[in-house]
Amino acid sequence: MAGKYSKTDSEAHERAVEEAREQIRAELEAKSGKTSGKTGKKRSGKYGMYGGGRSGRLIPFIAGLIIGIIVGGLLLLLIGNASQTMMFGTNHTTTTNADTVFQQGMLGTYTAADFEKAILGEAVRHKELVVKEQPIEIPTTITRAGLGNLQIFSKVQNVYYFGTGVYTISLSDLDEEDVVVDEDAKKVTVLIPHACLQYINPNLDQTLFEEAGKGLLAFGDIKLTTQEQNSLQQSVTDSMRERLTQEDMFLGADEFAKVSAWEIFFPLVASVSPSYSLEIRFDENTMHRDLTK
Repeated sequence: MAGKYSKTDSEAHERAVEEAREQIRAELEAKSGKTSGKTGKKRSGKYGMYGGGRSGRLIPFIAGLIIGIIVGGLLLLLIGNASQTMMFGTNHTTTTNADTVFQQGMLGTYTAADFEKAILGEAVRHKELVVKEQPIEIPTTITRAGLGNLQIFSKVQNVYYFGTGVYTISLSDLDEEDVVVDEDAKKVTVLIPHACLQYINPNLDQTLFEEAGKGLLAFGDIKLTTQEQNSLQQSVTDSMRERLTQEDMFLGADEFAKVSAWEIFFPLVASVSPSYSLEIRFDENTMHRDLTK
């Protein structure tokens, strides 16, 4: 009996526990259903289309974050452009004729007109550019015939006259055709006129007189009248001109003319574009001239 009772009690106990579990499970499911219904009602009323709870609040937060990032990026871009304008100035875009533009680089855009303006502007300042001053010496012999043109009564004296020949070129006559720009060779060529003899300046103060040679019966020094002195000086000037207008003298003056013109114009070319060289040539339509007459 005791063993049978014990078995019966055990089964009753297990059934009671199982019934309790079923009752608790039913109560929990019923409670869960009520809560879910109330929560769904709140979502519909309070949050509208976005739903409720934690996930409902996350959607508008993300949308606001994206809008903020876009607006912030636009503001940074505008501030960056403004800063660049303040530091480097406003950018200007210009269009020019392709026939006139021959270089675009770090230093800017240059045209043939830029070189012409610089060179011709400086040329106007040099109406007559002195390119060479050529010293010259003319020896002369003065003879004073004596009585009957006999040598025994005659006097002879050697005189050395000095002077200077001044050669010039006229830069004021240069125009646009005299400035040639070679884009491919990056070279500017300036055509200048040939040198001309502009002045002859006798230096009478430097005249040297040798001791006169005299015949045995010749006495005193040679004395010239005013007319004879003027005639002698004119003869000396003519002799100087004859020498100064010879071809070798003009060619020498031309070489000095090229150097002088290069020294004047090269800084102007370099100021427009240091990458360009300068060549000085002669305008073959010009010639050597004597402007002293």
